[in-house]
Amino acid sequence: MTLSARGHAMADGGLSPYIAEHFARRHDPGYVGLCVAENHLVADLLIPRIESPPPVPDHVLAYDDMSGRADLRRALAGLLERHVVGRPVDPATVQVLSGAGGVLDALGHALGDPGDGVLVPTPSYSGFWPDLQARPGLEIVPVPTVPEEGYALTPERLDRAADGADVDVRILLLTNPDNPRGQVVPAADVEAVLDWADARGLHVIADEVYALSTFGETPFASVGRLRPSLGERLHLVWAFSKDFAMSGLRTGVVVSEHEPLRRALEVQGSWAGVSGHTQHVLAAMLHDDGWVEGYITTMRARLAAAAEAVSEALTSAGIPHTRPEAGFFTLCDLRQWLPDPTWEGEDRLWRQILDRTGVNLTPGSALRAPEPGFVRLCYASNPTDVVEDAIGRVGALLDS
Repeated sequence: MTLSARGHAMADGGLSPYIAEHFARRHDPGYVGLCVAENHLVADLLIPRIESPPPVPDHVLAYDDMSGRADLRRALAGLLERHVVGRPVDPATVQVLSGAGGVLDALGHALGDPGDGVLVPTPSYSGFWPDLQARPGLEIVPVPTVPEEGYALTPERLDRAADGADVDVRILLLTNPDNPRGQVVPAADVEAVLDWADARGLHVIADEVYALSTFGETPFASVGRLRPSLGERLHLVWAFSKDFAMSGLRTGVVVSEHEPLRRALEVQGSWAGVSGHTQHVLAAMLHDDGWVEGYITTMRARLAAAAEAVSEALTSAGIPHTRPEAGFFTLCDLRQWLPDPTWEGEDRLWRQILDRTGVNLTPGSALRAPEPGFVRLCYASNPTDVVEDAIGRVGALLDS
């Protein structure tokens, strides 16, 4: 044994096959990666801003609050107040760590002990498993939702999952807008989930990393807007990675009114802090209210146009899918093309699509889909005409 048990578990886990294939093929001619949730439709708005940073004072080079510099916390509180929660946000409740994944890892350490359960509605973002299990040691308890019920997350489904778990459930992770469906959870449904968690005495981690990337008919309601205060068991997570298309800058945000939790996260910031220079640049960007307003308006318009074009292309190809109204993706239903209705059959279809068309989709097994045959298609990671061509290639293969 050259590693600890934890080390071996992480080493054996490795990258998901679809991610490994993406990094292996991403420079190949004809390859189109539609498996990574990134927005490359707004780089022309962001790069000039990043290339013209404000002057750097010498204190940026020094140690500072490891869970977020005061200037960035103030700027984030203002952004969240104006565009997400609709009420004043105390900068003291805002903390900054290395990406949304780093935030979830830190919250997992502080809110649960190894072996404790965290409810995660499925299908879900595949990264929740390593974020919550690899180092915090939590056990994810899936809460399956199904297309026949519109993927509704109901108290009855939560009851079944929590009561049937063989671990002590301490936390509920609620993602809204949803990944991988690209849809907004209606406010009434969010209220019902929060009430259920309150009755159970559970912590709720509200993952709202796509809060600004909304463009459909269903209005998005942050948990911070639905509650006059977050209290000690409701914690809001956001990041620059999605709404500001800066996943490479690794800057995640958590808003919590639980003061002991914030002290615990400050300690974890020693290992998961964000570069002082990055924080300095981002704070200056957010303080420019006019630029932020224009960026959000343009970003939403571009996502809406891309989503409409991609939905039309999928419809033309005869591929059933959820109609996107937020985020960068849609959930496609390929069940009718499975060679057999098993996870092995889904893997064969995914690999056939990848090898014969060069198009990489996120397979349902990685999303913990309710049954084989569902895939996630990320349409903002490439120019829309490239995505439309890729859908055409996949449609032609399915037809054959």
